[in-house]
Amino acid sequence: YLLGLGQDETERLLTEELAKLGVAVERPVTLTAFSQTADVVTATLLHGDGREERFITAYVVGCDGGKS
Repeated sequence: YLLGLGQDETERLLTEELAKLGVAVERPVTLTAFSQTADVVTATLLHGDGREERFITAYVVGCDGGKS
């Protein structure tokens, strides 16, 4: 069985499911730097409004989008 979904439909479905779980998807945001240790990842993000954000998390997931 093969199911083909376009990137736009896949993103829409994932965004809707994440919203049901209380997770907001932020766009446009660029990961500009990261470093990691055995326990955490420190990431630096650049938001579309020019604001830079730095945070520490357990892991990072890359979702490049349809034009990557």
